[in-house]
Amino acid sequence: AKELVPKLGFEISAIVPVDPRAADYAGAAKLVGPPGVRAVLLLANVTHSAGVLKALSARGIETLALNLAAQANAGFVRNMTGTWTYSVFAVFTPNPWKRSQAIARDYQEAWRAVAADRPFSYLSFEAYLNARVLAEALLRVDRAITARRLMDALEAMPSLDFDGLQVKFGPDSRQGSRFADVAVLSSRGQFLQ
Repeated sequence: AKELVPKLGFEISAIVPVDPRAADYAGAAKLVGPPGVRAVLLLANVTHSAGVLKALSARGIETLALNLAAQANAGFVRNMTGTWTYSVFAVFTPNPWKRSQAIARDYQEAWRAVAADRPFSYLSFEAYLNARVLAEALLRVDRAITARRLMDALEAMPSLDFDGLQVKFGPDSRQGSRFADVAVLSSRGQFLQ
């Protein structure tokens, strides 16, 4: 962010640490800056992100909040009840709630089989996809599994197509998928992508 934001023609007005052991959300909100701040990039867990956003709202700062995919879940929505701000999340999977993609339906069925009492999330969908890729690689290891043989299997594996979501590894490619999108938390508490 320190390198990219100035290249986009913006400036970072403050970098504010929040001590997770003794979080002072009101103090952090004061350091963010005056009303008129255009955006806040949050690199914190669900509880701390919501705490900072609530403290900003209490100061009259309704800003765009940029979050990581791991926070795009029911816990964030629950923690934000009573306070609203515009929240955008960088996500690395399609929407886990939609049933239009076969891979999302597979995930939903698998999730319900092991965690029926817990809601879907981008993070658990990402973990599901990671497990599917790992399983595909393990099936391709033809002898006793070692770290090197697993890496060789991943590198030699053809591109996996999860209903349009492509995953490919190679000797010089460790990224896996190039899929990236944004999800916006609507005022009704739903994630739109």
